[in-house]
Amino acid sequence: MPTDYGKQGTDPAAALAFGAMSHRVRALATVHELSLQSASYSEIDLGRYLREMTRKISEGQALAERGIELSCTSDVVFIDYEIANTVGLLANELIANAVRHAFPIGKTGTIHVHLRRSDETNCEFNCER
Repeated sequence: MPTDYGKQGTDPAAALAFGAMSHRVRALATVHELSLQSASYSEIDLGRYLREMTRKISEGQALAERGIELSCTSDVVFIDYEIANTVGLLANELIANAVRHAFPIGKTGTIHVHLRRSDETNCEFNCER
């Protein structure tokens, strides 16, 4: 797993890069897992995907132990598997940046991810502190 390599090195920048890569791989793995559980392999519930991904990020980075709450609320929104991959990577980057920049070591708070269907063909996605 990429995180193992990052832990072996002494270069903090390399460890950070490997950690970021590991989170991206996990985001893609999550959408793949959900597509296998779906009745239709080509579509998944984006809301469920975001909830599962935020749970894994929170556990994987031990956010609760750092005093950071990561929450997600979402409507049921079925979208194409490939689009879900892209949205998942974007959400992963937004969350990672929020954790890194809004919560330096010792700072606590909440990050909230929200997905809302605005009409039949559009959604709104927010990641806020």
